[in-house]
Amino acid sequence: DDLFSQKTLRALFAGLGTPTSNEYHGPVADSANGKIAGALHQFLDLELERAAEGHQPAYFEAEFGDSDGITLPDGRTVPIDGRIDRIDTTAENQITVFDYKTSSVRGARQRENRARDGVDFQLPMYLLGTPSLFTEKTDLTPADINAQYYVINDNPTIKLRKNIGARFADIDFETFLSD
Repeated sequence: DDLFSQKTLRALFAGLGTPTSNEYHGPVADSANGKIAGALHQFLDLELERAAEGHQPAYFEAEFGDSDGITLPDGRTVPIDGRIDRIDTTAENQITVFDYKTSSVRGARQRENRARDGVDFQLPMYLLGTPSLFTEKTDLTPADINAQYYVINDNPTIKLRKNIGARFADIDFETFLSD
């Protein structure tokens, strides 16, 4: 057992069970607020909170596109395919696409900014590919879907970033996706 693996295990398992049942129960070494909550504990808390709000996972590792690619809202076809980490739905028909990131929150924010600047296409492509997974929703467009980075790292930090569309406040996000 080296120091690195001990730190990683504590970052994952802190706060779960009791000190007797979990040797990694104690506070994470660099926990600033003294709260005992490792990454798994934070993840479960966030998932329970989202479930209570009506969010339910619909897909994990959802594949979109094929040899023909995907069809854009204007009818053009783009030769892409991909795999989306997770897609949640709610009873109100809200759809949210998630891409899990093990980077820092700052790293996810930088990716959002690069998407806004037109140089990082991952979440926008997910938005374009998602309607093909919901064939029963014939009027679903990419602009109807939320897309977020779900940051999970061993700091430990679990953080849902804002909907990528929020980074486009000063431009028409729907036009961005369709042009």
